[in-house]
Amino acid sequence: MACPSLRWHQHMMPVQSRGLHPRRCLPLVRTRSRKVDVRAISEALGSAPDGMRPCCMMGHVSDGVARGSFQSIGGVDCYVSKPKASNGAAIVIAPDIFGAQFINTQLIADRMADAGFTAVIVDYFDGSPLPTWVMECLLELSRPELVARPPADADGGIGSGGQQQEGGGGSNPVADAVVSALRKVVALVRILAVVPAWFAKQGPPPPAPTAKLHLYEGVLAALKSGILGGTPITKVGAVGYCYGGGFCLALAARPEGSASSGAGGSGSGSGGGGQYTGSGTRLIDAFSVAHTTVKVPGSLEQLKVPGLFIAADQDAAFPDAEIARARTLLDGLHWQQGVGPFSIVHYPGTFHGFATRGDPRDPLIRAAKEDALTRQLAWFTAHLTQQGAQAAHAPASTTQLCAS
Repeated sequence: MACPSLRWHQHMMPVQSRGLHPRRCLPLVRTRSRKVDVRAISEALGSAPDGMRPCCMMGHVSDGVARGSFQSIGGVDCYVSKPKASNGAAIVIAPDIFGAQFINTQLIADRMADAGFTAVIVDYFDGSPLPTWVMECLLELSRPELVARPPADADGGIGSGGQQQEGGGGSNPVADAVVSALRKVVALVRILAVVPAWFAKQGPPPPAPTAKLHLYEGVLAALKSGILGGTPITKVGAVGYCYGGGFCLALAARPEGSASSGAGGSGSGSGGGGQYTGSGTRLIDAFSVAHTTVKVPGSLEQLKVPGLFIAADQDAAFPDAEIARARTLLDGLHWQQGVGPFSIVHYPGTFHGFATRGDPRDPLIRAAKEDALTRQLAWFTAHLTQQGAQAAHAPASTTQLCAS
């Protein structure tokens, strides 16, 4: 069913330059009954490295059971989801800060395996991702303060912490307000006890210098050597969500047959960065990033493989002004250097993290999340498989309606 009230804007390079249609939208996380203002908690999380914001740690934990398993690939623990019938291509996923153990990302990998890809999530946090309870604490912090009077809203008695009041009005408003305040204090203490130290240990994502990039090179080499058995892997794509997007952009900027030069010449990667020389081939053959920090021109000017960008609405990681600049730069890369193609898909009404942590109870977010994954699968089918080679050059409309 079409959703005529929502238009998602796709900017395909090369295309005629088109203006964006930005919507005034605060960085919000949608819940069932209200919108959460991320800015309410930003001051408490000022210790996060450049490019990481409170919205990077907020969202919804999906229901479901993952069917893949963990195994060592190139000396790195990875979540692996294998297809029933392989198309000869693999997709290596760089997860957000909730890591390879995050059920949301595992379910995405399983969907990729359903499409014929060998899907691999690299555990570059060495089994210690940011715990998912941080999302619950941030949600608690961002809830409106309760006042000492009975709540009167459309939820029909939703009171302290969003919990249904029992007893038909017999609750104590003052006690509810006190409990709400205490919950916020506990949530803040838990966050400050873990989050700053976690970021200090793990460090920022690329393009800052990092010792993690070589982990991907080892995984890529092992995949192409046939470590998983079955159908040989001939091409590899990379997907990066939020924190992981920088790794994809770095890999996509590596010159052919080299694993020693960093993205944009930044020299990222240390200790073991030369494990994979590629034997004259690219490290990866296509990529996609979703709600990741994109700096123009630095993140883009050295790209060497086709790329799909999933952009959230009014996202500080990839704001509208940068989207417009990126479109111009990528168009030049394609026409002048023969690199690409590239595509930027902008999703009005969404928020940072929607493609992995979006709440499926929200129809708009659910449709956007599904559309983003569908586009990623189509992109990799086009650029990594023989049957999709012709589709990579098919014209795409610049504006499409969502489907639900």
